Amino acid sequence: MKQLFNFLLVAMCVCYFSACSSDNDNPTKTIEINSGTETQIVYADDTESKEGISFTAAEPWTATVTEKATTKSRAPGASWLRLLFNGTEKYSGNAGTFTFVIELDANYTGTSRSATIVIESGKDSITITVTQEGVTEEGKEPDEPVQPVEPEGKLITKMVRTSSDQPGVIHTATILYDEENRIKKIDNVNYDGEGTWAIYNYEYMGYDGGLVKESKNIVNIHGRYKNSEKDGVRKEYIVLNAEGYAIDISRAWYDVDFEENIITDELFELTYKNGFLNKVSGYDETVGLGGIKSYKDNDYSICHWDENGNMVKVENVFYNEYSNKTSEATQYAQYSSYLNNFNLDINWMTEGLYIPGTSDSVAINIFGKKSKNLISQYKDIGLSNETITYQYTFDDELLTKVVATSNGGTVATYEFTYQ
Repeated sequence: MKQLFNFLLVAMCVCYFSACSSDNDNPTKTIEINSGTETQIVYADDTESKEGISFTAAEPWTATVTEKATTKSRAPGASWLRLLFNGTEKYSGNAGTFTFVIELDANYTGTSRSATIVIESGKDSITITVTQEGVTEEGKEPDEPVQPVEPEGKLITKMVRTSSDQPGVIHTATILYDEENRIKKIDNVNYDGEGTWAIYNYEYMGYDGGLVKESKNIVNIHGRYKNSEKDGVRKEYIVLNAEGYAIDISRAWYDVDFEENIITDELFELTYKNGFLNKVSGYDETVGLGGIKSYKDNDYSICHWDENGNMVKVENVFYNEYSNKTSEATQYAQYSSYLNNFNLDINWMTEGLYIPGTSDSVAINIFGKKSKNLISQYKDIGLSNETITYQYTFDDELLTKVVATSNGGTVATYEFTYQ
């Protein structure tokens, strides 16, 4: 009996220590892959990995992308590969589950290239290697797209917009310039059956010592407009800093017959970082029925830029007249390899990212550095909740047409004429 007891005791100890050893050999990992293989191969013309990656991190995590030194690339640091979470780049975060799209630039080097993605969380890490071949699935080297050239001595003088959901032309913008090639007039006409139109005249002024600091310039804008409800007048007073960027905007909308009767008075303040628009803060006063005024303040937009000089995200927050936050909207943009190197900002003219307060004044390039490239895809959450993809047509390296297709099926076409 004693021998049986001793045998059972030994067996229990063996089982106990075996279990402890098993637990120590397989501790809970602080990060694990949910989907996506650790080795992914894509073709030269692929701009997105079909697999992507999903992982769960038990602790805060960071991701690092490096290029293997044995491959060729036109830029160091694997700038041709990016991790996108909900449409924007992300390389760190708190604990949780995340699903990423692996975005790529097309490979025109003719040689395969590889990058390593290392995501660390706590004591553990995961590694994903992405290799992009130098040829397409058909075994051919892709043709690098011809970059548009800045039309030397040529200026955009007209834009015509058509849409698949309405026959004929729906909007034209005719642009006139002064002797210094600055916009002096924009004539907008909407063919919507209501006869709406807007004409804006731009006046550029030097120092106005009595009103502003000596280092600032002024742009005055005087406009007339007509919509389905009324005719009106818009007056705008823009203060520029020494770099020529707008820092204060005062905009008023009047009844056309009684210019002293302000319908809406808007004020905006703008800040910049390294020449890029950072934040727009807005305030407005509206006159309603019976002359009752309502106020809405603290609206603001925050702009995010990537290392290539492209605006990739805009966060908009809106408040009511009681200073209560009423809504939020976030816009995302992805960019093509085509350069946005025209005298006007094509991304604005084709209704890309929307920033309250900038309005038609974006045309005169006074809101800091514009995005370096032309948008390939736009997505917003909270405004129209749509996704738009852009395609570009060039004639002798000159941009002539932009086709914007929304996920709702509407196709808008913008055609440009030059001086």
